[in-house]
Amino acid sequence: MLVTYLEASRDLCETDSILFGAALAVCRIIVAKVSTAGRATGQSSAIPAWRRRIEERIAKARALIGRLICFRSGNNRPRIVRTVRMAFAGTNVSLSQPDITQKLTERIDDLKQIIAAWGKRIRRYTERSTRFNQNRLFQSDQKRPYESLERPMVSGTGPAPNQADTVAYWRGLCSEPVNHSEGPWTEVVASQCASIKSMDNVIITPVDVAEAVRRAPNWKSPGLDGLHHYWLKGFVVCHTVLARQFQEALNQKSLPSLFTTGITHLVPKDQEHMRSTLEEAIVETRSTPLENRPRLLRIALSKRNRTVVRALNPMLVTYLEASRDLCETDSILFGAALAVCRIIVAKVSTAGRATGQSSAIPAWRRRIEERIAKARALIGRLICFRSGNNRPRIVRSVRMAFAWTNVSLSQLDITQKLTERIDDLKQRIAAWGKRIRRYTERSTRFNQNRLFQSDQKRPYESLERPMVSGTSPAPNQADTVAFWRGL
Repeated sequence: MLVTYLEASRDLCETDSILFGAALAVCRIIVAKVSTAGRATGQSSAIPAWRRRIEERIAKARALIGRLICFRSGNNRPRIVRTVRMAFAGTNVSLSQPDITQKLTERIDDLKQIIAAWGKRIRRYTERSTRFNQNRLFQSDQKRPYESLERPMVSGTGPAPNQADTVAYWRGLCSEPVNHSEGPWTEVVASQCASIKSMDNVIITPVDVAEAVRRAPNWKSPGLDGLHHYWLKGFVVCHTVLARQFQEALNQKSLPSLFTTGITHLVPKDQEHMRSTLEEAIVETRSTPLENRPRLLRIALSKRNRTVVRALNPMLVTYLEASRDLCETDSILFGAALAVCRIIVAKVSTAGRATGQSSAIPAWRRRIEERIAKARALIGRLICFRSGNNRPRIVRSVRMAFAWTNVSLSQLDITQKLTERIDDLKQRIAAWGKRIRRYTERSTRFNQNRLFQSDQKRPYESLERPMVSGTSPAPNQADTVAFWRGL
């Protein structure tokens, strides 16, 4: 399908936009996440994604340990009991059996060992990263590593630099053209190089493009156009067009601006970063209507998050003292909350709250459905491995399924272990599905009872009425708004 568009492409910029559009179409077809916030001011987190995932698992495991200990101490609240049942889902452990205390202790010990293993992995990465950075620093300057070790860790407490002045300073360094005055030595070098034979003309072929793309990393950070190498590898029909257009650019001795332009991110440190984030959030909140404010989600009450909130308190004094009324105070406090979410890299819905509708499906149910989907996928891979499929991805999944156990894939009774693991997963899926069904039935009964209390005819009408989805065109949004506004 791309051939028609690529044949009509006139230059590299147009080809780039066509390829980016094709990549965007692929993401939409496979329902992949696409950030709509743009990339002009976005900064990627310095913490790797795998480390954030492990830290989330550690936090969940610690919370589970706390609830198991509460239950072992005699706390029989419904939420605690429900969590303990989920912890033993897929096993033959019942909360009413005599040795439940021993089972709880074993489960707590298992979780502690898992947390220790995860923490050890993070520590190994941190130590290795520190050694790598110190070695690289030592290779460039042998004094700086020792200076960094002797220098005390002091966070900046002075006023943050003005944003406009900072941008103007760096723009003057990076964006303004400079006219260099060449000295007489250039003529000497030119005379010395006069006898050197000029380079032969370079002919760029589609094979050259394919070879260059093949060696490039798939997901390395892209340039200004945002197009990764993966898409150039996938859309092989573009190699011929790229070869022709690169040849034209080489002959004309000029490249489009997207190949010569970059983005410079200002990354302030420590409290300067917090202060600048707070200022940006407050200014942004003041200029945003109430209905378009982002939706703030609940954040974990961790020690780190509380430290961030406490650190922002002294910075808020200046803004609050200058506040004139309750509306301005509200915008300042909302901006501070938004700044906290950005500092701790918490999810913030940027779509606003005016037309957003919360999902009717509870969050816990979505989480359980995700677990069921993952468990079913794991069952499929375990069955494939049991059937003799030894592909690396299958083997890796099976090893992850038996992590933290003494089961080896080379032992004789591995088939029996696989069957037991599959049965455990099926029991867990059944337990999760039963919980969802209980909630659905209870919710249906509750809605029917409430409907019956308000109007005794409507429940019977709803039962007799066939379920018909609307097939007519949706009403015009402007007409709908005008109708309800008139009412």
